[in-house]
Amino acid sequence: WVIIPLLSSAVAQFKKYKSPRMKRYLMVQMGEEYYHARDYSKALLLLGKVTWDYRREKWWSLLTSVLITSLRCAYLVGNVEEYITLSLELTGRCILENAAYHLNN
Repeated sequence: WVIIPLLSSAVAQFKKYKSPRMKRYLMVQMGEEYYHARDYSKALLLLGKVTWDYRREKWWSLLTSVLITSLRCAYLVGNVEEYITLSLELTGRCILENAAYHLNN
């Protein structure tokens, strides 16, 4: 995979020039590339670093997308603890979105 080292270099550049959101975006891209390369443990590690920032900034749609990919990685790696944690967070998020939808309608 040629793209992963290039993305890694780009992440280093955005880190150097203090552009954290672009750095996170590229980290998600790297995580997805690792997922497609079937290196699920690296993908899970990389995506885990981004989820904290997405939670803090309340970017729920981006967080949900990253959590779903992380859940798949946790399953494929066999990390039961991480799988259960991610499942509960995603389930809670779905319940909250459903409740908000019903309250607004």
